[in-house]
Amino acid sequence: MQSGHRIQNNVSLSAETFKRIQTNFYEHQHHSAQSTPTNQSTEWCVDNVVLTTDMWTSRATEAYLTVSCHMIDENWQMVAYVLETCYVPGQHTADNICAQLTRITEEWGIKEKILAVVTDDAANMVAAVRKAGWKHYPCFAHTLNLVVKDSIKALPDLLELQQKSSAIVAFFHHSTKAADKLKDIQKQQKFPEQKLIQAVETRWNSTFYMWERLLEQKEAVTTVLCLLGKSSLCLNEEEWSVIRLSINALRPFEEATREMSTEKHVSVSKVIPLVSLLLRTTKTSESQGSKLAAQLSGHCHRRFNSIETFYGFAVWAASSQPAAKGGIWEEFDTQVLASQQHRTTGTDALIEMRRYTEERPIPQDQDPLLWWKNNEQTFPSLSNLAKKYLTVVATSVPAERIFSKAGQLVSNRRNALKAKKS
Repeated sequence: MQSGHRIQNNVSLSAETFKRIQTNFYEHQHHSAQSTPTNQSTEWCVDNVVLTTDMWTSRATEAYLTVSCHMIDENWQMVAYVLETCYVPGQHTADNICAQLTRITEEWGIKEKILAVVTDDAANMVAAVRKAGWKHYPCFAHTLNLVVKDSIKALPDLLELQQKSSAIVAFFHHSTKAADKLKDIQKQQKFPEQKLIQAVETRWNSTFYMWERLLEQKEAVTTVLCLLGKSSLCLNEEEWSVIRLSINALRPFEEATREMSTEKHVSVSKVIPLVSLLLRTTKTSESQGSKLAAQLSGHCHRRFNSIETFYGFAVWAASSQPAAKGGIWEEFDTQVLASQQHRTTGTDALIEMRRYTEERPIPQDQDPLLWWKNNEQTFPSLSNLAKKYLTVVATSVPAERIFSKAGQLVSNRRNALKAKKS
C-alpha cells in the first residue's frame, strides 16, 4: 500500500447518504430488469411469472404491501425477487390494493405475464387479485394454519391444556431462578440442555414445538416445579397423555408446513398428494383415540374440499415428484412403487404423455426442475407446461418473510420511523 493512502476506521454514513445509495441501487436494478425482456441471456425473458403478496401493519400503525415475483428461468432454476414493499395509505379496500398491484406490475413490465397470484384468504386480497384479472390461489400454509387452530379451538379441554402449557413456559422464561434450576436438573439427569419454547398465536406450529419440547423435558420440568413450590402448574399423567397423542396427530401437519414453505424448490405439485396423505394420517391418529385428529380430519375436508379446483393442473406434475423415505410421504411412496410393477413394455413412442407416464419417478431429494431440464428434448410439449405451471408457489410465505424482517427494523425503539424512512 502506498504511503499516501490511509485506512479510515469508524467510517459512518449519514442517513441521507445511505438513502441515496439505496435509491440509486434500486433504480439501477429496476432499469436493468425492465430492459431484460430483449436480452435472451436473462431470466426475465420468461413467459410466465407468479406473484405472492401480503399486507402488514407496523408498530407505527402504518400499513405496507409487499410483492414478490417467482419464475423458472431458461436453465430450469426457480428464482424469486422482491419487486416492491410500499406504504399503503387510507383504507385497505380491494380497489386500493388492486391499484397498487397494477402499478407495480406495470412498472416492472410484467402485467401481461402474470400466471397467478398467491395470497392468504383475506377477502380484500382475494378480491383485489380478481379485480386485476389474474388467477388467485390460496396460500396452502395459511390454510393449514387455520385447520390446526380451528381444530384446537373446537376442543375446550385441549385449548385449556394449551394455555396451561404456555403458563409453564412463561414461568421458566420470567424466572431466572427457575431457568437456572432447570439447567442444573438437565445436567444432573443427563437430559438435553434445551430451553422451553413458547407458543405464538399467529403460528400454530409453535404450539407443536412447545408441546414437543415440554414432553422431552417432562421429568426435568416437573422436578423443578415441585422443588420451587409451583406444583400447581404441574400437569397430570392424563394431560401428558393428551399432549403425546396431540403431537402424533400434529406431526404430519408440521412436516407439511415446513416442506411447503420453501421458495427455491417446486411446491405446487405436492399440494394434492399432501392433502390426501394428511387425511390418511389423521384417520390413523383418530383410531388411536386422538380427539384432535378427528377435528383435524373434519376441518381438512371442509377447507380442502375444492383443492383440485385450484390445483388440478398440478396433478400430472405430481407424478414426477414422489415421496421421500419415511415421514408423511411413506405411504405415498409405497403406492408409487406398487404402481410401477404394472408398467407395460409396449410404450407408444409417438404419444408423449404415455411416454411420460411410463417414466420412473425420481427420488424426493432430487430437484424435478433438473429432471425437466435433462428431458426437455424428449418431452418438448410437456416441458413447456411444466415450466409454466411449476412456477406457481403453494404459499405466500416468501412475502410474509419480508415483513418478519421489517418487524426487526420497525422495532419498539424505532416505531417513530415514518414510511419513507423505514
